Amino acid sequence: MNIIPLSDLDLTTRLDGFKEWALKDIYDPSNTFGGRKVPSVDDLVFDRSVGWQIVDAVDLTTGISTLSPYTPPVTGGDLSTDRFISSGPGLVYESFRACINSSKLPYTVAADSRLLIHGTTNEYAKIFLGTDTSDARGQVISVYYDQNGNYISDAIPLEKITVPNGTNNGVQTVKVGWINRPVDDDETLTFVIYDSLGGVRSRNILTAFNTESIRSLDTSVEYIDKIELVSTYLSTTVLNRIDLPNNDTNYQINMFGKITYNTGRTVVLPCDGTKFTMLGLNGLIPTETGERVGLILRYQLSPGEITNGNVQVVNNCIRVLYDAYIVEAQDTYSVKVYGFPRWVDNVSGYRMEYWLYSLARDSFNYVTPMVTLANNTVFDPTLYGTTQRLVLTLDLKDVDASRYNDYIHVQPINVTLLQHGDIVNYPRWTIAYNDTQTPVYGTNLIASVASGKVNVASGYTDLTSWLAATYLALLPPTHTLGETQGPPTPNYFIIKTINNEYLLPIAQWNANIPIANDISEGGLLYIRFINRTANGDQQLGIAGLTTHINA
Repeated sequence: MNIIPLSDLDLTTRLDGFKEWALKDIYDPSNTFGGRKVPSVDDLVFDRSVGWQIVDAVDLTTGISTLSPYTPPVTGGDLSTDRFISSGPGLVYESFRACINSSKLPYTVAADSRLLIHGTTNEYAKIFLGTDTSDARGQVISVYYDQNGNYISDAIPLEKITVPNGTNNGVQTVKVGWINRPVDDDETLTFVIYDSLGGVRSRNILTAFNTESIRSLDTSVEYIDKIELVSTYLSTTVLNRIDLPNNDTNYQINMFGKITYNTGRTVVLPCDGTKFTMLGLNGLIPTETGERVGLILRYQLSPGEITNGNVQVVNNCIRVLYDAYIVEAQDTYSVKVYGFPRWVDNVSGYRMEYWLYSLARDSFNYVTPMVTLANNTVFDPTLYGTTQRLVLTLDLKDVDASRYNDYIHVQPINVTLLQHGDIVNYPRWTIAYNDTQTPVYGTNLIASVASGKVNVASGYTDLTSWLAATYLALLPPTHTLGETQGPPTPNYFIIKTINNEYLLPIAQWNANIPIANDISEGGLLYIRFINRTANGDQQLGIAGLTTHINA
């Protein structure tokens, strides 16, 4: 659009009283004429393709005029209302009807059978709303489909009429077609006839008439009733839920989209990004049992493809929401790696440390020496303010050959370094264990040391909030079937410094705990969460807190 500042428009002629204008001279950001004149209300505007129009309103904040068709009053002869009550005395075409069937989708339109098009070079028609057929303002509402319901164009072909006992060399009529919007009774439509080269041959004004008794609808034209996912991973009990087995890397090849049409016909296509796409799968590595990921099944409409009015279309796409859950699978290992940055110095920055926990909750392992990075990812220890996505790989056999077979565990984490470890400003870093985690881990966590005692409350005033920040924010793995309310709540925790461990009941979460002097500024203090039962301790997870030494 060619929007011109109001200061650059010509407003002086508004003081000259009534005037007649050429349409090309009137300011309109949607046309290409470059006109800068702003008329007054009741001025007349003329264009050869549109005819006369009258100025109904002028917006003096933008300089844009509102125009409507204008027919001069007459004292005799044909009246503008004649075509609504009879076929005379006006011209015959003024009584022509465009029969609209808007009771079904798509809306059909059939031209009055008396509308005859003479000439062998005439080829197709376009239907305009109203009488404006100009390139700048004309609104084409006609559409045409093939016998399979595929959109072809906005041009409706012509067809020869049958001449009884004679030969027809060039008399045609407009085929039954479709329009892309409903039209009220008595709305004016203009049928423009074109030749094979796109030249205009005639313009015919018809009056819309809604009826359900026009020529029968071509039942081969279909519209979409719904789309849905087809996959062996779909839950059989919960609507729009996908259960992805942990450590299954082949889930994407087992997802298809299904289209259901109003005729009952269905089409199944792969989710390969052509027509169907499952948004949210890229980069998903289903290794953490209990993790939930929001997904969107998207279908891209083709030109002319239409939908049921109950189907919402946004940006020419249909979308359906799904929830994916990572669930336990047979013959796989349900484990999780926790990673935290430990401050070294201003030159070396941070180094990452890793711990492995199992959903069996019977063991934990320090695995920093065994973790490697995949997919060409590299941890930059001095990159601040930028999230680094690390794809961790760990051969579980290297951790415990008596417990695990030769199995490669793959897991992504997002690490964001924010401050030097020796700067008293928090947070110094954050961790996200999936791409959608909110809030991320580590935002408000600090282990504060003063007078030989450590406090890990991090400013929280109640146990529930503290556990949400330190324990639940780790996204610990859960049994998807038996733990619908989340993982077990710890009743004990262990504070681990460099050389010592301190076992405490969970009620002492905000206490000042006496410790040995083995904590450094910006280092790491670990909290291991335990659920102590009659059958032994459950190892639930481990939290890393950056440390601060109070003078």
